[in-house]
Amino acid sequence: MLLRKVPTLSPPKIVLVGGGHAHIQVLHGLCAIHRDSFTLTLVSSGARAPYSGLIPSYMAQDLTEEALHFDLRALCDRFGYTFAEDEAGLVDAIAKTVTLASGAILAYDLCSLDVGIRPREIEASAEARDAVVYLKPIALFIDAWKSFTRDVQGTTPKSVPKAIAVVGGGPAAFEVAVACKRRFASQKSSVHIITGNRGFLPDEARGTARLARASLASLGITLFEGVPVAGFDAQGAVLGDGTRVPCDVSCVATSAAPPRLFEASGLPLGDSGFVRVTATLNVEGLTTLFAVGDCAEFLPRPLPKAGVFAVRQGPVLLRNLQRLLRGKEPLEAYGPQARYLKIMVSGEREAIASYGRISVKGKVAWVLKQAIDALFMRRFR
Repeated sequence: MLLRKVPTLSPPKIVLVGGGHAHIQVLHGLCAIHRDSFTLTLVSSGARAPYSGLIPSYMAQDLTEEALHFDLRALCDRFGYTFAEDEAGLVDAIAKTVTLASGAILAYDLCSLDVGIRPREIEASAEARDAVVYLKPIALFIDAWKSFTRDVQGTTPKSVPKAIAVVGGGPAAFEVAVACKRRFASQKSSVHIITGNRGFLPDEARGTARLARASLASLGITLFEGVPVAGFDAQGAVLGDGTRVPCDVSCVATSAAPPRLFEASGLPLGDSGFVRVTATLNVEGLTTLFAVGDCAEFLPRPLPKAGVFAVRQGPVLLRNLQRLLRGKEPLEAYGPQARYLKIMVSGEREAIASYGRISVKGKVAWVLKQAIDALFMRRFR
């Protein structure tokens, strides 16, 4: 008697686009599932992913560049995943494919986007363009920062920046300005923060803003409030009222723009251009496509563009992917916390910690931040 051969179904294909904080956790968590039950491809334009919480410490030379990064290729090799060093150019949610810049097309059964943001660029003259660096994407910022600091390390003959302008009024701008002042303290470089119309730390508690202003005053960092930067020229920043702020380097940490990937993909986007996601982190109307971190607009309620949300979304995304792989529903809903701990480095071995309306400054806050960052790196590196 002849036996009919039963066709073998191919295992589900998972494609993760981007090496952000949420996807780092997914890479680790999915390894608990039998490796023959799915395939996973991670797409990232770089083989290393920086941890955003450590950027100010790196800038101030408190830690090395190596300590700042996750090695995405090594993680994929360790867990038996495929790593594609490429950039996603199109997501076709109907055909369930991701087209890469190289022309390769990846089919998926489940896909997640953790691609971050890009900056809203400010007009700059040809002479000023090389002296303007944007905080996001972080990988490009790190490369630019190295070019400005090599001279201090004695490896190139470039001149030390005598004046640095930090554009933005949020926590990131504050920490970058403090890091710049600490990094070039021996060179006595001047540092300015230009906040724009909303002022300095407009979304933070009054106590936090008061402590931060005191830190700026003690460090000698100048604050320009109420007028946005209109552009940059060879002399520095030009404000909207015509005021000029002379500087050699400008670090821009202003509001975010959506990734260009979304423009061509036909995904449901909010008014600001970020992809709309439901409570389960699914892209609106799509059961097999997810989006997390700064690139997503969370429909249940607006969320700030802060790394803490991407970190908290990671385990929920992981469990939902596991449920779908096992054919289990309903999916888990992500419930963002109304209040969360924020810690900003405010000087040499000191930081400002805030939770709700409570704000404190000192060494204990700095130690706590070091412990939190070290724990995340130790768990997922």
